[in-house]
Amino acid sequence: MAVADLLRRDEADALVRDAHLNVHRHPAGFPGFEARLRLSVEDAVSVGRVTVRPGSPPEITIVADADDRDWVAQELSSMATHRAHRAYEDGDGRFDKDLAGPEGPFGRLVHMADPMLSTYRIENGHITRIGRTIPPGRLSIVIQDQVAAPDGRSVATHFTVLVQDEESGAILTADVYRDAYAVHDAVLLPARRRVVSLSPGGSRTRELTLEHHRVLRADEVTA
Repeated sequence: MAVADLLRRDEADALVRDAHLNVHRHPAGFPGFEARLRLSVEDAVSVGRVTVRPGSPPEITIVADADDRDWVAQELSSMATHRAHRAYEDGDGRFDKDLAGPEGPFGRLVHMADPMLSTYRIENGHITRIGRTIPPGRLSIVIQDQVAAPDGRSVATHFTVLVQDEESGAILTADVYRDAYAVHDAVLLPARRRVVSLSPGGSRTRELTLEHHRVLRADEVTA
């Protein structure tokens, strides 16, 4: 491999590493938390509780139909996963990377040699766009807004998730996210997620609200 190719791939890895380090995550050993949960689906409201422990599915108690319960579990799991402590070497650091083309409106384009053929746009040390290959086509995440955490790192608070058909490129679904966080001892905990979902079948708005957070004790981690 030519020296220029090695340098370009090293630069791609450095861009992704810096972006990883600039994302706020819970510290190593963070035990998890519990909170009061409220689900709003259009005009209907359900209340319950959730307990989130590292590496385990959220424990949810709520009265709602099966589809909405599954959605709550999926979104809470996603929020917990994205805030969980993870070393770069255990994630994107495992895969080869390469830069493609000049800098665009969303930053430099990095191609990943991972199973989902992911791509990142990175600008000023932050990921602005993510692409992944999934059935039935291509998943795109466009990050519109981020806020700073107490540690100086950041979290995305407004982003759009698009799924496009592999052959035609037509948009199959679009989900517009708006997140908010509560600060607990310099750690950000999820406080609200509103999602407007659009598909050929219509639109739907759902919102999760978490309040009265309590960080778990060390002896509750495996309860």
